Amino acid sequence: MRVVHERSYRGIHPFSFFHRIRMRRVLEATRSLALPPDGAIADFGCSNGFFFAELAQALPEARSLQLFGFDHSTDLLAAARSRNLDNAVFDFVDLNEPPPGGGANGSSIWSPASRPWSTSARSTTR
Repeated sequence: MRVVHERSYRGIHPFSFFHRIRMRRVLEATRSLALPPDGAIADFGCSNGFFFAELAQALPEARSLQLFGFDHSTDLLAAARSRNLDNAVFDFVDLNEPPPGGGANGSSIWSPASRPWSTSARSTTR
């Protein structure tokens, strides 16, 4: 059975208290970024899209941002898409698998704007 992180942020769960604190801090940090209206946020391991739903509810200005959610579970991606967030795109990516054609040295990037994987980017790992 797949664990959906949303359950651990709500209701009675051993980690709920800590997860709610973390969510509050993430939302505060996101607010403090003062992203421009045409800004973008990516969530790798987006689960069922609950973070973007929380973000839209807590920060109305986030509704103008481009939101990109990625997960390796097609079931969770379907649940994320069913939230019908107009400014969100949810796509499959498995960060446990190296991208085709490279990535072993950490120099690969992935972006919705530059599909497929690209090894031409400068590595950020040292």
